[in-house]
Amino acid sequence: MRTSINGVDLRALQAFVAVCETKSMTEAARVLGVTQSAIGQLTTTLEREQGVSLFNRDLRPVRPNAAGRILFEQAGALLEHAQTVAFNVPAAAKTSVASLRIGCVDSYRRPAP
Repeated sequence: MRTSINGVDLRALQAFVAVCETKSMTEAARVLGVTQSAIGQLTTTLEREQGVSLFNRDLRPVRPNAAGRILFEQAGALLEHAQTVAFNVPAAAKTSVASLRIGCVDSYRRPAP
């Protein structure tokens, strides 16, 4: 049985990574095709989920703080794995082998000796 873990919003994590890579909320928004406001909301959601601030907001361009750097280092593998799962599950459904169930009425059974 699995134990409960704190969830991580993958869209928020993707926004966080984009901000770290571009060093700009505006540029991250452009890359992801969302508004700058959406990026701000997503990163705030992630900070709330994690219970820590992830950016040093006193510096420009924006940079992750110590907690943010740890998350950034590990986020790539998590996002890559999530993308693989999102690809493999539907692909498996398309390639699954159909099952065949065969039934038999009692009258076809061989009589017991």
